[in-house]
Amino acid sequence: MPEYDFGVLSSPTRLEIYRALLKKPKSTNELARGLGLSHSSLRFHLRDLESAGLVVRMTETLKARGRPRILWKVNRRVHIGGFPVRHYEQLSDILLRTLKRLTENRKAVETALLEVGREMGEDMIRQITESKAISSWKSEDFCEHFIRGTLEGAGVVTEVEKLTEDEVVFSHFTCPFHELAERYKEEICDNLDKGFYEGIAEAMGGDAHFERTACIAHGDDKCSYILTWEARRASRGKAKTATVS
Repeated sequence: MPEYDFGVLSSPTRLEIYRALLKKPKSTNELARGLGLSHSSLRFHLRDLESAGLVVRMTETLKARGRPRILWKVNRRVHIGGFPVRHYEQLSDILLRTLKRLTENRKAVETALLEVGREMGEDMIRQITESKAISSWKSEDFCEHFIRGTLEGAGVVTEVEKLTEDEVVFSHFTCPFHELAERYKEEICDNLDKGFYEGIAEAMGGDAHFERTACIAHGDDKCSYILTWEARRASRGKAKTATVS
């Protein structure tokens, strides 16, 4: 299903027209009367909505003789980002409650969330790897494509506190799952999030390792992580020893 930015509905008039057509198809005359708009103004906004693919024209089906009208209707095959307001937190809450009720085995719930998080992390890094043609993940790649590209691109406020060849220390000061995480700390933070970063580490090559050192839901003012490449660290240590010798 195509997805369009909410920007085309940033005009209050176009939004009003779109809302009216959501209820049922209407003719230009019906829209003009119902919304108190002139035909010239209405045609201008309908043209923009049609160009964006949000509304389409249709010919009225008549049950009796007469001249069929041209009606405007909403294109239901188009998804508009941000409209209507989504309530995914409520849905997530429902799904988490359902998951916990389906099994009395807490360990099974934790394992499932850990595995789902791991799959999500692996999928994300593999997508970035393919789209950016990364042959071998370096600390700079992680900062550019995951922290700045993915986290900050999703609106998460982040900061890289340390960047070396074999280590990245970073924090984010906003949590996309904040409200849910406060209610389900173990499920989201200690399993889903843990699995997510384990999956990222695995997809980046296997010798990468994450450690979470702070968590907003657990009372800290930020979520902090340390990413290390163990093999690179060991190699650098051997090189230093050899140089000293």
